[in-house]
Amino acid sequence: MSDTPRDPLSTLREAAATPLPDVPNRLTCVTRIHMGRRVGDRPDVVVPAAMVRAFVETTVVGAFPDGFTLIETAGGWRDTATGVTILEPSFVIEVMHDGSERSAERVLAVANGWKHLARQQAVMIAEQRADVSFV
Repeated sequence: MSDTPRDPLSTLREAAATPLPDVPNRLTCVTRIHMGRRVGDRPDVVVPAAMVRAFVETTVVGAFPDGFTLIETAGGWRDTATGVTILEPSFVIEVMHDGSERSAERVLAVANGWKHLARQQAVMIAEQRADVSFV
């Protein structure tokens, strides 16, 4: 055994270089559900923050109990009837999942739940493959 103190970062470097074991149900997808807060086609009516919070606490937590990220944002979309781009407050739910059919059903349940609640014309779902890990 050496009396020379070991570089504390060398342990971290070694751990980072060690591959993780293959885990069943590995997280291989990231999905973002983009949801506008404007109610239907009424530019003067926005879903209140308390209603968004209630939706997240019931529907989103119920669908993704292992975790998700909530991003408050703003966005725009083109109204096909008028050709005008409409800006509105929005939020995004980002979730990492295994890409299974069950996960896809949960994503659709959240998107359709919001579409119905806020009377949205559409809710955008963006999905991409990912290699998710936790360190």
